[in-house]
Amino acid sequence: MVKSKIVYKPRELTFKEKRMIVKAHKVLFSDDKEPEMWEHYCEEEETEMAVGKGEPCNWCGKEEKDCESCS
Repeated sequence: MVKSKIVYKPRELTFKEKRMIVKAHKVLFSDDKEPEMWEHYCEEEETEMAVGKGEPCNWCGKEEKDCESCS
């Protein structure tokens, strides 16, 4: 006796879902440059840290403008 198989066809994506996929693809696979960083020795973490340009260190709060030996 042969049992018939039920095959479900996936539903079509909505316009909103397609647009969301395109946006996610652009974010994940963009050819943008690496973000600019500055580095300093963080006293809190006791290690060299890379921090985004214009942002303070998340651990010690030091800013690039306050740092003399920062790169």
